Amino acid sequence: MGATAMYLVIGHESDPLSQRVATALRGHGHEVALTPEPLSAAGTFTWALETHSSESQIRGLSGRGLPGAEIEGVLVRALGGPLTHDGWSPEDFAYVQAEVHALLLAWLWSLPCRVVNRMSADLWFRPQRAYPEWHPLLVRSGLPVLATQITNDLAAARAFSAALGGAMTYAPLTSAARYPVAEDHDWEELGKVMAVVPVCLAEPCMDASRYACLVGNEVVWDGRADPGGAEQDVFADGLRRLAAMLRLDVVQIEIRLGQRGLRCTGVDLYPHIASYGGQRQEALVAGVVAVLEGES
Repeated sequence: MGATAMYLVIGHESDPLSQRVATALRGHGHEVALTPEPLSAAGTFTWALETHSSESQIRGLSGRGLPGAEIEGVLVRALGGPLTHDGWSPEDFAYVQAEVHALLLAWLWSLPCRVVNRMSADLWFRPQRAYPEWHPLLVRSGLPVLATQITNDLAAARAFSAALGGAMTYAPLTSAARYPVAEDHDWEELGKVMAVVPVCLAEPCMDASRYACLVGNEVVWDGRADPGGAEQDVFADGLRRLAAMLRLDVVQIEIRLGQRGLRCTGVDLYPHIASYGGQRQEALVAGVVAVLEGES
């Protein structure tokens, strides 16, 4: 490692995973810059693109010029700044943010070092998406999924509910809210919505969320109610296949108990370390550090 080499953690000081990874890297003797806006907050940023070369340099992160080629590794936990709109009109602020986000994504793809997670443009700009969008990828990964139906046909919706034992959940595509549909009043209200737009219906879940996170090739469970035996292998193997398709080093799935057993109910590209028990948190941090250092 050269004398000017360092690690870059693109994240907020208030993000426990960013903070603890930075601390662990420093404990290994590395220089680390932790910032949510590495380009917009830098003193200067220069990126020269030629036919056969790409050279960048940041001044301000560590008090000296830092060539992009000398960055040892990057952890991505934020989209870049600016974070405050002081002095900007709402329109100008939105424009500048969009420009910086696009620039940061392009720059990350130019770096020769390990970047965790170097996302595709699709994932970068739309990391949160409705369950039906994840559904095909989950199925291809071999992960058990919730039975789901999108319809504006009330008779079809009632038949779907009957097949699930008379229980059903209304799951809006644009929010995380979930509404049980069981009583006559629930059906009446749902019918009003269906008269205007098709709705997303899903098999109901009967427990709290539990989580599994892939870091490198290792799966870390949250420790609340981990599946056992063959069932755990199904989720672990499916999570690895999902991460491979997304080309990500770190990705988390949510698991809940549906009518037909444990089901994958969501995907998160920015796992929250607070969802994991103490030793599991240590495993997450150690796993990310190992990937950044090239050990995983």
